Amino acid sequence: MDPLIVATALQGIPLTRRMLGDMYQSSADRDLAKILKELESLKEKLKASYFYLYVAVESILQRILRDLSESTKQVDVEAKIEIVDRAYSSMVELRSRIDYMLRSEQR
Repeated sequence: MDPLIVATALQGIPLTRRMLGDMYQSSADRDLAKILKELESLKEKLKASYFYLYVAVESILQRILRDLSESTKQVDVEAKIEIVDRAYSSMVELRSRIDYMLRSEQR
């Protein structure tokens, strides 16, 4: 698997602040479940193909997965928004870390 495919896959995960406004809709939980599934798949691909990259981002990825799993169980909309916002911040951190590692690798 090409590292650029990994970076592109991360950028294509639709976790955006726009979702926060949609939290009151039941479709938001389905969207979160879909994102969780995509992240789990990405985690397995990273583990299999780019273990060094997986090790570097494992803690961030686990934090995102844990937060998103927690948000799907949450009933309170405000709490759900807070959890998803925290996951969004972690996603930004994850993307930055992978981008940095890929740039370092190309040098």
